[in-house]
Amino acid sequence: MKSFARLFLSVILCGLISFAVTPTEAAPSHQSTPPELSSGTYIAVAGGCNSNFTPCVEDQDGIPGSAILEAIANGASPIVIIGEYSIGDEPIDISVNTEIYGFENATLKYEGESNNAVFLVNQRFLMHDLGVYGNRLRSLAQINTDLPIYLHHNTIKYFFDVVVINNPDVDVKVEFNHISNNSGLVIKQNNSSAAGSLIVEGNNLINNSTPVQLVCNGTNSVDHNFWGDGQTPQTNSHDCDFDPTRILGAPAALSASGHGVAGALVEFDGSDYESSDRRLKLSSNSGEMAYIDHGANVIPTFNKAAPLIQTCSHSYYFFIPKDANAPVEIGAQIAYNETCQQTIEASPFCATSNQANYPLLWFDPALSDKVGWDFVGAGDVPVSCDLANNSISMTLSDDGEPNITDHLDGVPFLIGFPYISGETLPTVDISYVSHKVTLSWKTEGEDPEIDFLAERSKDPSGPWTDVGNLKGKGTPMKDADYQIIDSTGLEYETTYYYRISVLNQNNERVQILPAESIKTGPAPTSPPTLTPTHTPTKTLQPYPITYLYRTATSAYNWNINRFVTTPTKSFLTQTYEAKQTQTPSTKTGTVTPTPRFTKTKLSLSPTPTDTPTFTPIPTVAYFGEARQLISSSRYNRHTYWAIALGTLSTFCLAGLAIFLFRRRH
Repeated sequence: MKSFARLFLSVILCGLISFAVTPTEAAPSHQSTPPELSSGTYIAVAGGCNSNFTPCVEDQDGIPGSAILEAIANGASPIVIIGEYSIGDEPIDISVNTEIYGFENATLKYEGESNNAVFLVNQRFLMHDLGVYGNRLRSLAQINTDLPIYLHHNTIKYFFDVVVINNPDVDVKVEFNHISNNSGLVIKQNNSSAAGSLIVEGNNLINNSTPVQLVCNGTNSVDHNFWGDGQTPQTNSHDCDFDPTRILGAPAALSASGHGVAGALVEFDGSDYESSDRRLKLSSNSGEMAYIDHGANVIPTFNKAAPLIQTCSHSYYFFIPKDANAPVEIGAQIAYNETCQQTIEASPFCATSNQANYPLLWFDPALSDKVGWDFVGAGDVPVSCDLANNSISMTLSDDGEPNITDHLDGVPFLIGFPYISGETLPTVDISYVSHKVTLSWKTEGEDPEIDFLAERSKDPSGPWTDVGNLKGKGTPMKDADYQIIDSTGLEYETTYYYRISVLNQNNERVQILPAESIKTGPAPTSPPTLTPTHTPTKTLQPYPITYLYRTATSAYNWNINRFVTTPTKSFLTQTYEAKQTQTPSTKTGTVTPTPRFTKTKLSLSPTPTDTPTFTPIPTVAYFGEARQLISSSRYNRHTYWAIALGTLSTFCLAGLAIFLFRRRH
């Protein structure tokens, strides 16, 4: 088998969505109208019968289970259960060949305290498409007959033992059931060397009794089951026959009706088989095969590390049941999800003629320790892409790998892509500013040998134009950030689609991220403005003067902006001194003066006369902080001495003048 690593380095992130479907299978639980019964009886609780269900028997006198007891006693078969039907404490004796079906999610339910078995099976018995719920004390069925017993597509919970086999010659088939949370055994064979056969295939067997869930004894097969996370048939069965590689690598999905698991035994007659959800088609001229549907976004791991695969379809498990006639050739068509469509239909996948690259994958559980998942088309098996129906088809035969004889003893298939080097696929952020589109993305580990290609288109389906190419710079253990700016040839008011592709070392496209769209803005209506730059400027900042004045008491105040008249009419005037200060750079380029206070010089106006005056000592402010240079009390003492000396001088001068005047005369 060829390794994925030789073909691909990374994969597209594909979300998984469900298709809108219309059920097509003929089982009663999948029909919107009651099945047509040639002879049979509907069973309902009191008040449950109506004209749509004929003949119909209801419980009488409020006794749970009385209707089904009456129908079986009268030999009615098949019996179709309607709705949620409660059974009583009394065991139901299957004394005639009986088939019991469920109609539209019907259930059998017991809520009492009895520990009797629900069914005492003494004739051929089949139970199909029912939800059956017990009280953890009762067994579901005790098998006392040697006639065949079939349990198909049921959900069975909360019993003690599920099936207790008392007759060593009976053949029992337990297939496509979801059996969980029972306190006892799923199968209890009470005979040490049973001659009959026991086949338990295609079931979910989860969280039942420990340490084992099945006690088989004799001829049996318990392959193709899911035993629970990390569980195997080796540890969960006693005296059972199994192949350890023939197990389900993941739980089977529940069926559309909610009872049993999604899957079926298909008997081919030349016509096509289609699953109820229309995601799977099978065809062959004859023979039998079975399949299990694991559901969407599920990768069977077979109790090993999860493979690095992104799924684009449901996962299916194909097998040939025990004792079945294998077909000579099988055609299979698997639908992929719409969100993967763009990648699947592009290169290097379905857009090429190389079927080895078509992303239909398979896995061989028998070789799980040596090889992993591989492309079906790489093993010389015919594979084709049906783009019109969003599906990929293959034809299985005894040629190539996988083939029917060597591999259909249990093989899973899915549509998907491989991861390499543990890469986490990125998402792309897209933005539009100034008529430029910026694409940004981040990887969380990547293969070192990759490139990224950015493309744009006006249509999500193309054609695409290259807008940038970047060399990968990450490693499997290192993050990396990327950005591409597209500004060439963009039109205004136009929606563009952008996608990022991963290229390998041969420049081949191996991954395409989903396209992202963005709309450009309108054309500008005026010329573009200049971009502001950082330019240092100087700002002239004037500093106001602090006014000083004399009061009648010869006391001086500071930092008060008003004039005071003195006897000499002298006063102080306000002047400004320009001071240059460095201001931080701005983006506007506009100089705005900001007034601030600083020191300045004082002048007297008008010019003083010979009359003695007093010149006040100024108060100086430093950036808003003022201080008085001399105290008021000290200044007052100086003033008193000046007045006294002035008065004395005046008297002396006056006396001298009088003396001189008299002397002349």
